[in-house]
Amino acid sequence: MKVYTKRGDRGETDLFHERVKKSDLKMDVVGTLDELIAVLSFANAANTNEEIKEILTDIREDLSLIVPTLFGKKEPTLTNENVSELEILIDTYSLELEPLKSFVYFENNTKSSAINVARVVTRRLERHLVKVNEIEPLNEACLSYINRLSDLLFVLARYIEEKD
Repeated sequence: MKVYTKRGDRGETDLFHERVKKSDLKMDVVGTLDELIAVLSFANAANTNEEIKEILTDIREDLSLIVPTLFGKKEPTLTNENVSELEILIDTYSLELEPLKSFVYFENNTKSSAINVARVVTRRLERHLVKVNEIEPLNEACLSYINRLSDLLFVLARYIEEKD
């Protein structure tokens, strides 16, 4: 089977049995989500802490639930329970950290830097989701999850920066 079909050569693509322009806001979400999952995979490969690796793996699985949310799946795919799980992780790891006194650059090691890149991509994904939400309302838990995810990734990057 060939990888290329040439069907996208004119700026359109197939998205869940629908032909859409590659400039569609939903494609920004799909593309940024793909990028975020790739960066999380890199961060996972860079890290040696098994607990953090498991957290990053669970996050990737949760992120796979966002696309069905965008395309009219009736039941919520991400729930407030998913958001609460992130909040527990944020609170747990935050207790281990020194109070924040200055801007953090995450430049001491590849592990924390990779997670910080994932945080930045998460923020971009959030901006795209907000734009889509303005046109057609999304599951609120989806938006909350992405907002908390960037907070968790910040805390995990700080944790690795301080403890690793």
